Amino acid sequence: MISSRIDTKNNILYLTVTGTFTKENVTEALIEFISKCSKMRDGYFIINDMSLMQTPSMKNIEILFSASKKISTAKDIGKVIRILPEKEGLKEIFKKYDTKYELNDIYYAKNKKEAFDLRLKV
Repeated sequence: MISSRIDTKNNILYLTVTGTFTKENVTEALIEFISKCSKMRDGYFIINDMSLMQTPSMKNIEILFSASKKISTAKDIGKVIRILPEKEGLKEIFKKYDTKYELNDIYYAKNKKEAFDLRLKV
């Protein structure tokens, strides 16, 4: 499941992925997400919490990163902070896909507090 919410005061868009997801889930979330982007000020942050996500298949990682690339062109995003589950090798896989899809200004955190604190440092 993929959900999102906005915090206009702090200029943060929260994107949460839990359990598993399908191409259809990603497509629906992408439409909702882009709609919410229009309410954000330029340079906004995305905190992408995937800590409760089940380890995705390589096919689903491709789907997720393809959507991420579309999102990155939706509006002037400042930085993206991802919170990943503590699964061996997952962060390295995501970093490879960041490079493959030319996604810049991506940071990684271990939990929500670290992500929020990191937002103030980058």
